[in-house]
Amino acid sequence: MKKIVSLLLVCVMLVSCIGMLASCGKKLSGAYTLDATAEVAGVKSGAVTTYDFSGSKVTLTIDTYVLNNKSTASYEGKYEIAEKDDGSLEITFTFTDDKGEEVKDHSTTKVLKESEDGKSITIGLLTYTKAD
Repeated sequence: MKKIVSLLLVCVMLVSCIGMLASCGKKLSGAYTLDATAEVAGVKSGAVTTYDFSGSKVTLTIDTYVLNNKSTASYEGKYEIAEKDDGSLEITFTFTDDKGEEVKDHSTTKVLKESEDGKSITIGLLTYTKAD
């Protein structure tokens, strides 16, 4: 009887550990930036977008340039990476504003690809380079 109880305890512990590992999921760390600006005749226009990942949290910063005038918007949020049935990855972002309400324009789910060298990620169709 003691052997059966011990075996059951080991099984329960093993299942718990597997469940905890599965729930951890893949994480990113560091800042990834896409610079989509151009300068013509000394006038800068466009946007620089940065995702800064730390644990399960992410900060999205968008620096917009219009005729050399810069404005910055920043959003705090969380992200999750899930593996789809075909083995590809998708990332889901949920951003909130200062009032704690969801920012629907930036909360989204996109396909995620990581470069083999770890120096960039592609979210949807856009590739972001990791800061050194």
